[in-house]
Amino acid sequence: MKSIAPSRRAVVAVCAVLLYALFSRFALKSLPEGAALKFAVTLPPVLIDLALCWLFGRTLRRGAEPLITSFARHAHGGDLPPDLPAYTRRVTLAWTLLFAAMAAAAAWLAAFGPLRAWTLFVYAVNPALVAALFLGEFAWRRMRFRHHPPQRLRDMLQYLRLPAARAQPLPLLRLHAPDDVVARRRGEAIPASALLADAAALAAALPPGRHVLNLCRDRYHFLVGFAAALSARRLCLLPPGSGDAAIRDICRDFGELCCVADHDEVPAGVAVIRPTGHPPAALGARPAFPPEQPAAVVFTSGSTGRPAPHVKSWGSLVRGALALGRHLGLAPSLAPQIVGTVPPQHMFGLEATVMLTLQWRGAVEAGRPLLPSDVKAAIEAATRTAPGEPCWLMTTPLQLRACVADAIDLRGALRGVISSTMPLEAPLAQAAEELWDCPVEEIYGSSETGMMALRRTASGPSWTLCEGLSFSAEDGAMRVRGGHLDAPFTLTDRVELEGGRGFRLLGRIGDMIKVAGKRSSLEDLNARLRAVPGIVDGVFYMPDGADRPLAFVVAPQTSKASILDALRRDLDPVFLPRPLYLVDALPRAANGKITREGLDALLRRVAAR
Repeated sequence: MKSIAPSRRAVVAVCAVLLYALFSRFALKSLPEGAALKFAVTLPPVLIDLALCWLFGRTLRRGAEPLITSFARHAHGGDLPPDLPAYTRRVTLAWTLLFAAMAAAAAWLAAFGPLRAWTLFVYAVNPALVAALFLGEFAWRRMRFRHHPPQRLRDMLQYLRLPAARAQPLPLLRLHAPDDVVARRRGEAIPASALLADAAALAAALPPGRHVLNLCRDRYHFLVGFAAALSARRLCLLPPGSGDAAIRDICRDFGELCCVADHDEVPAGVAVIRPTGHPPAALGARPAFPPEQPAAVVFTSGSTGRPAPHVKSWGSLVRGALALGRHLGLAPSLAPQIVGTVPPQHMFGLEATVMLTLQWRGAVEAGRPLLPSDVKAAIEAATRTAPGEPCWLMTTPLQLRACVADAIDLRGALRGVISSTMPLEAPLAQAAEELWDCPVEEIYGSSETGMMALRRTASGPSWTLCEGLSFSAEDGAMRVRGGHLDAPFTLTDRVELEGGRGFRLLGRIGDMIKVAGKRSSLEDLNARLRAVPGIVDGVFYMPDGADRPLAFVVAPQTSKASILDALRRDLDPVFLPRPLYLVDALPRAANGKITREGLDALLRRVAAR
């Protein structure tokens, strides 16, 4: 839904007042004095109802998001459960019809009824009808969708408040000068001016549509596509994976899209535009965007079902990047060098390699090193071309484990390591710190919220909430609010508060399994499994309808018997995996996550052997 700029809204309002004044001065002059006065008095309420009818009704057109759907999406932190869009569209239609009916009734009473009846309707019946629909819909929704986290009336009323002042636009590049390096590719420095020029050219070349599907693998090309979508007021779609099925689902669910990609591995039928090589376009002022502008749609990994979309506002992304930078000790005088092994389409990659670069005068490695030798080469290139500047590695526990296993020498090259996407075991974090002589920190977050807390894993299990965030226990659930979040979010993990901003994670709410009357969490079982010497990767899995968990293990140099012997010393016998499958690799996505669908497919393959 396009928004009207403040200056345009002011012009429209002034023109409406002038037109009404001219209408009252000349059009009403031919009417009898009493009729003219009545018409002048009764017309404004009718126009107000018609304006509200238009405000709601215009969002029901094809390709637009209904107004109540937008409110609901914001209340759910950008995520709208699948059973709500159709309902919120009907509620938007109900408000449209109500305002149309009230306008028609007021106009009829003004034309044919006594002034007393019109006054009663406009000043008593109209507000009562609005209140009845508002409160009645709220009560019905609480009853009809009781399976969703309950929303309080005061949360709904926030949408009725008018903002005291519109927040100032936030710049795309907060600290970069035109000649400052924003990315490096194989030793080649790419300045901020090139990013702005490429983004402006791509924005001008984008075909019509509301969404931009950003499939770029090169991180600089991703930056160009992301900045171009923002400049063109498009919503950037960031898929949860590169598979054809995931991309087709997005193309089906989000109409009016174009695809920006720097490769040809795109499903047939999807139109592609390249991120660079377009005719130059006028740059204008340094781009800045309203904090409330929707900037991106990220998706959950699908580990517990179908990937769900989450809308991220530009303000939320900027506030999160500023908080992360302050935690890392960044300052305007620094030019942090950032090497990332996680895709920029993932929420962690977006925060730690894209937004951190844009907001803190960073220079990001354009490539995505995966092998330990590639990671070492990228970090050495960054420190060689920017001597004296701090360098961070943004990675996953899986890739961190591979680098530690290969004992790649990065001592003195890194200011720190940030890990996310899956739990990081303390022994691995400690081994990396000893190998590289730098802190290894871990982010706790989600696609819905971005980062929520950090910890130095080797120092203990406690987490510290990010600045501005706070917990509150509401309706039997733990909610986090404030800081960079656009709306409160109900945690899916059980937490134990430790005072201040500290807490411990006790496992996912839906992660508990019960075997022979005993309970354990899959996360704890997985940590114990991966701690067994010789295991490269492993995961416990509880198929639907099963009585006991099984496990898939990647351990090329270790036997099944020795793994089970090690687990017997650490686990209650009821949780020993039956069976335990040795496999060549787990079906992990690029971000390190594993979906139930992938594990089901793996189980079918190994069971058929």
